[in-house]
Amino acid sequence: SGLHQYAMKYRQAIEEKGRPDIVIATQSTSLSYICNVALNGKNYNVIPQISWLHGPVSAYGGRELLSFSNSHMALCNKLGDDLALALDRENIYVVGNPVQIKNLDVINRPKEILTILSLGRLSPEKDIETLINALAILKKPWRLIVVGDGGHYSTLRTLAEEKNINENIQWTGWHENPWDTVKEASVTVISSLYEGFSMTTAESLARGIPVVTTKCGGPEDMVVEGVNGWLYQVGDYIRLAEILSKIQDGSKNNAIPRECEAIIVVDKNDVEKTKNCINEIMNTFKHEFSTSD
Repeated sequence: SGLHQYAMKYRQAIEEKGRPDIVIATQSTSLSYICNVALNGKNYNVIPQISWLHGPVSAYGGRELLSFSNSHMALCNKLGDDLALALDRENIYVVGNPVQIKNLDVINRPKEILTILSLGRLSPEKDIETLINALAILKKPWRLIVVGDGGHYSTLRTLAEEKNINENIQWTGWHENPWDTVKEASVTVISSLYEGFSMTTAESLARGIPVVTTKCGGPEDMVVEGVNGWLYQVGDYIRLAEILSKIQDGSKNNAIPRECEAIIVVDKNDVEKTKNCINEIMNTFKHEFSTSD
């Protein structure tokens, strides 16, 4: 099969580069099978293999292929639970993405008008329609800054025009360093159907911006209701509008300290801590496999 041919190419690469101590099968479920076949051909079955998906198993299919890896890293607790449906819980480790959070400037919160930030790809799974639908029913003034680009742009812009709210939206397009474009923000809104980690959430919190997010995976590990943001169900634009209008009224805004406790919550994803956590997992496995050899 095609997968087997892939595996043979990997085996060839391994023979040229030398035997690895540990293997991480990332990208998709099929990589767990490919790596296993590539390694096992030369009595490499003593090499530990870890899968590391960055999205829900359903996005890739082939759940059964994951069992070709010895253990698994997950970007968030929700993905960990998803993996545990068919794999042993003790072989699953939740490891976030490393985020550079030290020495970041706290971004100002505007006093006058609710300023909402949306950062990231404009694609269907980000479901920015839900945000636009929520904004269309707000009574008080607001503005939205959309930093990002993608194939969904024209659909979203058309929807905003149909709702007569496009003049309140600033579409800034793609930026290499999106945070350079953000001078002030009241809140970041995530309306995604799914997020394995959500760098936008981590980076917003680290800059003192509260986050209003769907319960979509990664952000739930970082956002604590009423402490550094608020959570709502995927697609529930009525609830999102309610949250935003309470922030406008000041009734929710006061619950969030200006410096945003976020920094404490995100701290576990600090670059050094994440690297140490991954190294620890690797060392555990190298030790286990060398002693069982």
